[in-house]
Formats: sequence, C-alpha cells, structure tokens
Amino acid sequence: MNLHSNKTFHPIQVLTVLLLFAARLAGADPSAEAPAATDFAQKADDYLKSELKAERFGGAVMVARSNQIVFMKGYGLANREHDIANAPNTKFRLASLTKQFTAMCILILQEQGKLSVEDPISKFVPDSPSAWSKIRIRHLLTHTSGIPDFMRFPDYASTMMVASTPEQSIKRFRDKPLEFEPGERYAYSNSGYILLGNIVEKASGVSYEQFVKEFVFKPLGMNDSGYDHFETVLPHRATGYSRDGDTWVTSPYIDMSLPYGAGGLYSTVEDFYRWYQCWREQKLVSAEAWKAMTRPAKGGYGFGIGVSERYGQKELSHEGGINGFSTSMRWLPTADVFVAVFANADTFPAGGVAGNLTALLLDQPLNRPKERTAIKLAASQLEPLAGRYGFVESPEVILTVIASGEHLYVQPPGQPKVELFPETETNFFLKVADAQATFWRDGCGKVSHLVWHQNESHEAKRLSDGTDGATATAVVSADDIALGKPAMASSEESENPAQNGNDGKIGTRWCASSGAVPQWWQADLGGTATITNAQIVWERSALYQYRIEVSPDQTHWTAVVDKTANAIPAQTSSDDFSAKGRYVRIVITGLEAGCWASFYELQVFGTGDNQ
Repeated sequence: MNLHSNKTFHPIQVLTVLLLFAARLAGADPSAEAPAATDFAQKADDYLKSELKAERFGGAVMVARSNQIVFMKGYGLANREHDIANAPNTKFRLASLTKQFTAMCILILQEQGKLSVEDPISKFVPDSPSAWSKIRIRHLLTHTSGIPDFMRFPDYASTMMVASTPEQSIKRFRDKPLEFEPGERYAYSNSGYILLGNIVEKASGVSYEQFVKEFVFKPLGMNDSGYDHFETVLPHRATGYSRDGDTWVTSPYIDMSLPYGAGGLYSTVEDFYRWYQCWREQKLVSAEAWKAMTRPAKGGYGFGIGVSERYGQKELSHEGGINGFSTSMRWLPTADVFVAVFANADTFPAGGVAGNLTALLLDQPLNRPKERTAIKLAASQLEPLAGRYGFVESPEVILTVIASGEHLYVQPPGQPKVELFPETETNFFLKVADAQATFWRDGCGKVSHLVWHQNESHEAKRLSDGTDGATATAVVSADDIALGKPAMASSEESENPAQNGNDGKIGTRWCASSGAVPQWWQADLGGTATITNAQIVWERSALYQYRIEVSPDQTHWTAVVDKTANAIPAQTSSDDFSAKGRYVRIVITGLEAGCWASFYELQVFGTGDNQ
C-alpha cells in the first residue's frame, strides 16, 4: 500500500510503487488565469478518453475550484464481467487516502480532551515494548516513529488474505527493533497507522469504523463512504483489477481487516467534493488543529497528508495503492484547486492523472509517457535477465523477472506479472505506465542489477539464488560483537548467512570491471555496533581504489576508509577506524585497466551496542 509521493522510495504496496507515478511539474505563475470551465471540461474529457483508449486509466475523477465542481465523470468499467460503467457515485477503495481520515479522528479526539498528540503511545497500547517508550502519537502521524512497516515484511504477500484484528496486526511488528530513534528521521510506515486506528478505539471506546462514521462522514454528509468489508453487499462497488501480462485479472484478495487505519476505507469522488469543502472551510476541528495537520515534519509529511510545492505554491496531496486500486488527491489552497482521482486497477497511475488534470486546469504542460517502439529479442537474449532483484533502498522488496520464450515479465511479490517490452537489448519498458528497466552486467559478464526508472531511478541488485551481487544476511549478533568475536560475512551462493567462527575462505568471489565502477557489496551485522576494524582478504593482483562505508539504516552511509591498495593473491588489508552502525559495505571506486576486483571475505571487529 503506497501513498505519499515524494522523493523517498516507499515500496509499501509493491505493484503500486512500480506502476504509480506522479507528475511533478516546474513552476509557472499560479495566479495566471485558468481556462474557462467549459474549455477545461472538454480538454479533460479528451485527455481521459485518450488515457482510457491506451489502457492507462479507468475510474472516476472530480475537479473542483473555488467551491464549485468544474468536472466530474467516470471512465471505463467498474465491473468487467457485467459491463458496468464507472460513474461519480462508484465506490472505490481509498487505500492510503484513508490516513488523512485517521489523522482527523485523532485531532477530533484531542479536541474532545481524550488524548493529545504529545501523549506517549504506551498510554493506549498495553504492554508496549520498552523501545516504544519515547514514541509519541505525533511520531505515528508523521511517520517518524522508527517502527518498521509490517507491509514490507517478507511474509506480507502470503498473509494478506488472512483476517487480522488490530491487536494481531500489532503483534507482527511490536517486537521488531526500531529503524531509528523516534523523531530522528522520516520513514513511511503503515504500522504507525495501524496503531493510530487502535488508539482511536482505546481513546473513544468505540470501533474505528464507528468513530470515523459518526464524527467525520456523517457531519460532512459523506453518505457513500465507510469501512470496506468484502462480505458486505455494497451498491455501486467497483471491482479491482490487475494485469497478468496482456490479460486483465481480478486483483489478488486482501482481507480488509488488515489495512485498517492505514488503508481500510472506501469512498466516491462525489463524496470527496464534500471532503474538499471540509478542507477549504476547516470544518470538524479548530483552525489551530488544521494548521498542525498541514505543518510538514521530516520528509515533507504532516498528519496523514503530504506537504510539498507545485507551481510555486503549497500543495497538500496523498496517493494510495492497494490490490486492484490506485487513488490520488491533491489540493492547492492558493489556487483553490482540488482534484480526486480513483482508479479500479492497480496498474493505472492515478497520481499521474491527477497531476495532469491539475496542469490542464492551470494551463500548464502535461507529463505524458514517451512513445516507445518495442523490438524483438530471442529467448536466448532474455533468459540471462531472469532472476530475483532486491531494491538497494529497501532490500526486502523483491522483484522477480521471468523469461518465457520471447517475452519478459516483471512480478512483484503476491502480484500478477506485467510484461516488459524491449527497446534495446538492455532497456525495457512497460506499456501500462511510464516506467522503464535497464539491466546492467558486471565485469564477469553476468547481469548484476537493474535500474528502475520512474520519475527517479532506483537500483535493484540481483540476489543470491544462483546469481551474484547479493546482500549478505546477518552474520553475527550484536551480543557476539560485544564479546569481541569477528563478524565475518561473504557473498554466498546460498541464502544461508555466513556463520561466526568459520575461518575458511567462504563465499563466491565478487567482481567488478573498470567499466562498471563504482560497485558495492554489503553485510548486515545483525545489530548496532561501534566498529573499530575491517579486514578484507583480496584474491587478485591489481590496483584497487576502494571505500569502506558504515550505515545505521542502509540509507545514510559514512565513508570511514578511502584508499588505494595494491593487492596480491590472498593479501589481507586491515583498516582501523571508529564508526557506529549496523551495516558495512565495500565500494570499489577504481580499478587498474582490464582488471577485476575480487575478495574472499570481510571481517569486522568492534563492540556491540548494549543500549
């Protein structure tokens, strides 16, 4: 389930991350006169019909300005089996647009005197782990708590169809270590909004579903909005779809008890006009509460809403993605423009459509996919690209690339595969969204990683199931490091971690060519430590330029060693330094012409963090 679109990579609902894009357009004068409503309506209709024809959109949209609806219409089919059209009153799953309603519930409870956003969450969560003692409700609202996102856990795709109470969902992540100290930085986490939904229940004494209905939907007249239950007969409900190659399929089942306060609601674009009026007139809570909700914290995120800039003015926006659905809303208060786009296919880029509708209304250029032409490649050219790839920024998110004859597909975990079309032997593109993949080879001639291009570029390393470029798993616990034992890691062909105390030369050789640097290899120590020494056993005779870097979170890396070494067979380089972190990586930054860099093992020495 992905939602807020900013420069941080958030692969929360993986297919949405791949296929959902947001148009970020450069600043023109926001005070410029917008086209007349009738002109805009015609342009919007023409644009959306072209997207429908290209199979890049199907759903419903609503555009409002100055408290008036200037365009509202449905496109495509709400139900493909029965040929039922989408309309403004079609009900769509909101996915993470739910978060702004959860945040509003918290603010209402604060004004009722039943909680404060500065309360520790332990006040409402029984038997909270000691690691949560510093976490405030405010940290959950702004994704700065450090609690890991359970929707990125490896078992999420295989468990999403199982009903889960809030307490059962919380058990999934309550004993996981924090990714950082509360308030230290931003990391999008659905877990936080599961906790917030539960806090709404504890503070109010009623269910989350009942509270949002009685205190948000009912006062605003949002009578076609509510909590989604699969078993409920819900008039005008859209069916969610996914792509399996060139074929439309019903999206994989998800039990809606799971997304809860992070993504469990449904609504219509008609009802979102009433939600726009709530934002515009600052209803339900005080002006001070609205100010707090839209004040950006780290990462440009307020309370359940993204805060950024478009056309030189403030924009409040959010996006959502859940099995079979893609959603987007954005409001520019200065121009008084509000756009809601709901789509009933997780391959449809609701965020891009919303951005282009905003651009049309403000007479700005559209961000449309480049026309690309597919070439034909032989099966022998595609087969070497097949494998499993883990994103560098979020290694737990695995893409599976599948070669089938003269076709290549990409498949996120638990989702249908989508075809990749070759533009060259290494560059591939999707037809269902403006996204491309570039495959890279190392000095050994093997495919080492791919780069996913969609607004930004994200690298995904090929994993260790018969390929190289793997990220090692935990090799030694923080307690072991505290005892002074070496943390030894290697890039093994198997997925088993290297074991502490093994003095042999373990693992496959890692290599890079002079034409493919920098390249890197990393190890997870399994816990935070103060590292004082790293030893590398090199395999080849060559001149290397390399860095050793340390990170607490695989995002912020600090170079602790930067040097050139003339390695001879089996030479061990030993580097002393002092740095605190959990992850260590070797970065090859330069090589003697025509040479490869190869090493057998890495040993790390230090003292474990016992805090």
